[in-house]
Amino acid sequence: MSLACLVLAFSCAKPDSGQTLPPANIAVGGIEDRTIEAEALFCGECPFSVQTTRDWTVTQCPEWADLVPSSGKAFEYCEVSLKIKNYNWSDERTGTLTLKADTKTYDITIRQKEFDPADYGYDDVSSTVDGHPRLLALGEQFPSIRKTAVKEPEFKVVHNYIMRYADKILSLPPVTYKLEGIRLLSVSSEALKRLFYLSYAYRTTGNQAYVRRASEEIVTLCSTFPDWHPAHYLDTAEIMLGVAIAYDWCYPGLSPEVRELCRTALKERGLATYFEWSGASNNWNQVCNGAAVSAAYVLDGDCSELKGRVYERALDMINLAMIGYEPDGAYIEGPGYWCYGTSFNVIFLDVIRSIYGDYRGLDEKYPAFMKTTSYADAVITPSFNVFTYADQAFLAQVSIVPFFMYDCKGDASALYMTRKMLGMSMLSLEHCRHERLLPAAMVFLGRKGKSPGPATAPASTSYIAQGTSPIAVLRSSWDDRNASYISMKAGTPSSGHGHMDVGTFCFEAGGVQWATDLGGEVYNNLESAGVDLWNTAQGSQRWTVLRCALYGHNCLLFDSMEQKVDAHAAIDSFDDGNPALRTAGSDLSSLYEGQVEYVYRTIALVGGKAGRVTDKIKTGDRPVTLRWNMCSAAASVHLDRSGADLVSADGQTLRLEVSGAENLTMKTWSSTPERTCESLNSALILGYESHLEPCHEYEITVDLIPSI
Repeated sequence: MSLACLVLAFSCAKPDSGQTLPPANIAVGGIEDRTIEAEALFCGECPFSVQTTRDWTVTQCPEWADLVPSSGKAFEYCEVSLKIKNYNWSDERTGTLTLKADTKTYDITIRQKEFDPADYGYDDVSSTVDGHPRLLALGEQFPSIRKTAVKEPEFKVVHNYIMRYADKILSLPPVTYKLEGIRLLSVSSEALKRLFYLSYAYRTTGNQAYVRRASEEIVTLCSTFPDWHPAHYLDTAEIMLGVAIAYDWCYPGLSPEVRELCRTALKERGLATYFEWSGASNNWNQVCNGAAVSAAYVLDGDCSELKGRVYERALDMINLAMIGYEPDGAYIEGPGYWCYGTSFNVIFLDVIRSIYGDYRGLDEKYPAFMKTTSYADAVITPSFNVFTYADQAFLAQVSIVPFFMYDCKGDASALYMTRKMLGMSMLSLEHCRHERLLPAAMVFLGRKGKSPGPATAPASTSYIAQGTSPIAVLRSSWDDRNASYISMKAGTPSSGHGHMDVGTFCFEAGGVQWATDLGGEVYNNLESAGVDLWNTAQGSQRWTVLRCALYGHNCLLFDSMEQKVDAHAAIDSFDDGNPALRTAGSDLSSLYEGQVEYVYRTIALVGGKAGRVTDKIKTGDRPVTLRWNMCSAAASVHLDRSGADLVSADGQTLRLEVSGAENLTMKTWSSTPERTCESLNSALILGYESHLEPCHEYEITVDLIPSI
């Protein structure tokens, strides 16, 4: 029941100056039997009053509640409010609030009962109506999903984030059809997020407010929008998946007219245009096929032939994407697109398993895909940024993929880094912000009805993956946010969303990315300005965009020439047998063909603390000018004859020391792009230039020595 706001004043005369204070006493008004009974769904305030004969304070309070204010003065009547900080979707929970004045204590029991939709007149979320829901979870699984999602604090963060966002949507108008350049994608992504979050909120509470709001979004997308923009098929795919989920999960609360609107739109705006889309091997493949099989699976009626054609085409096409994870699980398009493409790929696999009872052999055919979370963990730095390369943002994102892998294999270690991110208080919300498929994480976590329990860190602090975009990672610890971390990317500039960054490295220590990246560009800004952004040919405009160009990365340049776009480098050496000097290296010679004879770059973690980058170079029959580049998040830099001293925003320092270079000149270069349509950069670019003689061999080492 709701707590009534009763004010039972307690009266006591304040002693005159010089009088002896009376014994400590605490009086509380507005509570019966020292117990606060809050509704299961209550996430707000429970008011009462406090008056004492000595100054008082709170000494105990459950983690899911706060008392405001938490202290008061003697003899002052104080109206306080117990704030319930998050919803209670689980079993009954009970906690103790303790007030203390001098030696006197006063205990108040706070109790919330288990949530039961029937108590609120909500729909029965465990029911199945006309075969719905069937996508990702059955009706009877949702009570288990709801309970499992809140049993552990890290996962409760995700559940509460989804619910708060769903509540926010209730007061927002529906999305509007607005292109940004050639894309409707920002609208499509928001539509998918809204429909998925509202559907999850409805399925875990039965509250019709969420399904009514989802209906408004559906009507807008299916009848007000002129189309789902099939010219850029990602846009169509994301809307199609959103409508499919809302139709399936919200089915009991949708009117017959809205149900029919969904079915018609999914067939005519979604699946009919799916056969007009020519296909792809990159993240488009995973997104579009994941959406198509989901839409086909939830459709009712006599469309078995259409569904069969969709399944057959999608099962054939998905091979082009999943083979890209071989042999070790690294993603061709970098960490950011890993999160995007792989998330839709696991939706695809889960639907296929629902249809056929297995993955049609895809899990056995592509074993690297089933261990790709190791790659995702490896590229997350100790400060929970990412090893940034290709078209990539900096902050690591919570993905549904580790939850899927846990559901498949029952291995809680797949959730290790995800749990650490989610355990970082409010920062974890930033890690969740871009995942429109987040409710699927709660489904994968809870539909079996058991909590995963604690997860252990990966056994090794080293990681290597070959493939189209190979990487090597060396870190000093999985658990220390101030740990040292060094990594290197090999591969080719011509990979999907690739930059001219073969040989680039990242170094982090003390929570500072001393060697970082400028990040990915905003596509529409460059496209609108006429930049030929997607042409990856040698000498194309793409390689003059600072964030894509060789001189915008932590790489080597010879006479300011480009790397060869059709060349490829592997991780050729890897040695972590000596804890004091762990190394990984790559032969980059093919990337610099015609510029020098030989280039080999090695990264090292020295003493578990310092980083080292060593370049072995053999010149050809002409002299060249070498430029050694490093982008840094340091706040300032001081150059000297043999290196540089870098200072971070919080006062940490790093010494960059160069040895083995002749005619060394330390330099900084501007990180401000020449085009106004390019993004501004906060990182600084520093390094050295050196004149290299012809037919000569060099071994140049840069040590990165942090102060902590």
